[in-house]
Amino acid sequence: MSVLKQIPFDNFVVRCVTEEMQALVGSRIQEIRQPDAFTVWFETYQTTVFRFLASCHPTWFRLHLSTRRPRTMPTATGFLGALRSRLENGRIVEVKQYGDERFVTIEVSTTTGPHLLVFELMGKHSNLILVGPDQRVISAAKVIGDAKSVRPVVPGREYVLPPVMEEESSVFRPSKFLLSLGKNEAEPVVPVLVPGHGAYPISVATLGYEEQNRETLSGALESTFEARIDAEALESGRTSILKRLERVQLARESALQQLRDAEQRGGKAGHWQATGDLLMAYAFQVPKAVPTVELVNFEGEPVTIKLDPALDAIANANRYYERAKKAKGALDGIAQQAVTLTHDYRAILEITHRVQQAKSVGELEKLEDEARQRRWLFAAQLPSERKDERPFEGHRIREILGPGGITVLYGENAEANDYLTLRVAKPNDYWFHVRGATSTHVVLRTNNQPQRMQKEHLEFAARIAVKNSSSKHSSYVPVDYTLKKYVRKPKSAPKGTATYTNEKTLHVDSA
Repeated sequence: MSVLKQIPFDNFVVRCVTEEMQALVGSRIQEIRQPDAFTVWFETYQTTVFRFLASCHPTWFRLHLSTRRPRTMPTATGFLGALRSRLENGRIVEVKQYGDERFVTIEVSTTTGPHLLVFELMGKHSNLILVGPDQRVISAAKVIGDAKSVRPVVPGREYVLPPVMEEESSVFRPSKFLLSLGKNEAEPVVPVLVPGHGAYPISVATLGYEEQNRETLSGALESTFEARIDAEALESGRTSILKRLERVQLARESALQQLRDAEQRGGKAGHWQATGDLLMAYAFQVPKAVPTVELVNFEGEPVTIKLDPALDAIANANRYYERAKKAKGALDGIAQQAVTLTHDYRAILEITHRVQQAKSVGELEKLEDEARQRRWLFAAQLPSERKDERPFEGHRIREILGPGGITVLYGENAEANDYLTLRVAKPNDYWFHVRGATSTHVVLRTNNQPQRMQKEHLEFAARIAVKNSSSKHSSYVPVDYTLKKYVRKPKSAPKGTATYTNEKTLHVDSA
C-alpha cells in the first residue's frame, strides 16, 4: 500500500486563494501584525472586516484569508515598522497572481503613492517584500545581499522580478499534483480538507485521501497549517524536554549507584574495626616498612593485612579505625537518602512518560512548568554578550528600518532616551520630540548627510515620536525636529529631559 504524501501548496492553490482574496479589493488596511519573523497578518475593512495572512517560512510558506487574530512579536521588526508606516490606512486596489506561478502581488493606494506587497511563495526561497512607488524595495522579511543571490533584495534597490516571471504568461499550466488527479483548473472549486495531509481546491479522493468539504479554501488552509505548525511545535518541545529530563534521570541513576557503593563500603565497617583491633593487639610483632603482614585473628584463622609501609603498626591501625568510623557515619544517612532519591527518580520516570503522551503544546507547557518547579529543569541561560557586542549597553533602545532603508532609533524609557540622545546620536543626526507633550526621543540616522533626508523620512520618524507619546490619540500633533548638535540636557535635570534650538515643526495626523 502506497503512503499518501502531503498535499502541496501549488500554483492551483495560489490561483484559488487569489480569487477568494478579491473580496479585499477596495478595503482599507487598518491593522498589521507580525506573529513571527516570517509571517505578517493584515486586517482590512470596507463594509465588513477581512483578515489575511502571509508567510515566507521555508516549510510553512502560505497565503490565505484568516479568521483568527494572532499575537504580535514583543519587539517590532524593521519590516513591520515599514509596513505600518507605509500601508496603514491605505486601500487595496488589486490582488493579482502572476501567470501560473506561486507569486502574488497586492497593490495598495496610499497618500504617498501606490505601493506593492509582493508575496514570493517559493519554498525555502519564499519572501515578503514591500515595494515603493519608485519600484524600489522599501523593506523585506528576508533581506538578501549580493553575496547570496544574483537577484538581491535590499532596501533602496530596484525590485527585480524572479527570472521565471520576467516574461509573464497568461496561460495557466497545471501543477503535477493537479494532473495526477486527472482533472484541470476548470473543475468546479469545492475546497476539501484532508486531516494530516493538507487542503486543496477540488476533491482528491481519487488518490485515496479521506477528505472533508469546506466552505472556503482559505479556511481549509488555515486549519491545515495550524495543525502542522502545532504538531511540529509539540514534537520539538517534547524532544527538548525529554533530552533535559534524560540528563536529570541519568544523574539520579548515578547518585543511586553511589549510594549503593557507599552502603557496600559501610557494610565493611566491622571488618575494618576488627582489623584495627588486630593490629593494635599484635603491634609489637608487626615488622616495620612492610606492605603486608600475616597474623592470626581472634577466631584463630590466618589473615593477610595490607599496610602503609611508611607507617608503624599503631598508625596503620588508626587508619583502619578511621575508615570504619567514616563507613559507620555514612550508613546513618544512606538509607534515608536512598528512599528520597528513589522516590525522586520514579517521579522523573512518571513525568517523562506524561511528556511522551502529551497531546498539545499547552499540556506540554504545564508539564515543563511542573518539572521546573520540582527543580528538574532550569531555563536555558544565554551566553552573556561582551560589552562591545551590545551597542546600547543594555538600554531599551529600539531600531526600526524605514523607507528607503533609513534607520530610526527611539528609547522606551527616560533612561534610554538620555542614553540615545547623549551617547548614541551623532551631531548631524536628526532628533525628534512631540512639542509640548511627553514623548520618546527619536533619532533619524543621517550618516552625516542630513541634507539627503527626504520629507517622507522625516515624517516616518515623526510618526514614531507621536505613537510613543502622550498625544498618540490626538488627530493633529506638532512634532519638533532639529539636528542633535542643537540638543542639550540641562544640568541636574531629570532623566529624559532635553532642550533644543533651531527646530522645525511637522504636523502629524495620527488618526
